[in-house]
Amino acid sequence: MCVEYRQMCKAVQRAGEDPPDEVLHALRIHGKRLRYTGELAATAGRKPARRLVASTVALQDLLGEHQDACVASTGSGSSWTAMSSISTWSSPRGAWWSARRRAGW
Repeated sequence: MCVEYRQMCKAVQRAGEDPPDEVLHALRIHGKRLRYTGELAATAGRKPARRLVASTVALQDLLGEHQDACVASTGSGSSWTAMSSISTWSSPRGAWWSARRRAGW
């Protein structure tokens, strides 16, 4: 799990303040690997692993919402309007810092 954690931390640092959508999607994939590894460790009852999984889930959820908004924005305008109305953040760019703060990254 340490390898995945280090890779995720480095990827978050490399992403910078205003990463492009492709980088955010790649971070979501990194998070998925870390989450699955953490879930396996959490089955052994390790509390730090459970906290890590919770943080990674929060980050993945927000990045997934961002990805959905990106996909919707490439389609019709009505899809973007519908997606933005259910979004928990007002702009895709603003979601990045919100996600990092809430997930503890």
